Amino acid sequence: MPDANGIPTTFEMDGLFTEEDIRNRHQVMLQCIECNAWTQHDIEHGLVHKPCGKCGKVNYDWKSLKSKRTFNVTTDVKRKPKK
Repeated sequence: MPDANGIPTTFEMDGLFTEEDIRNRHQVMLQCIECNAWTQHDIEHGLVHKPCGKCGKVNYDWKSLKSKRTFNVTTDVKRKPKK
């Protein structure tokens, strides 16, 4: 997405991120200690604690915090939080 003058952005010139990566740069994933489910959070204006999508509690393992861009469903869901 070049700017108004048609000049490409740094993201475009580097070719490191897709449009989806740019949109998700403020999204992180946290794992619930109670049920091991992962929940997406938006940290653009500070981290607001959302209830877990599976159990509804707000008890997250802060060592599990990962960027949504680096979150891998196939490997990260196997992680067990420390209680």
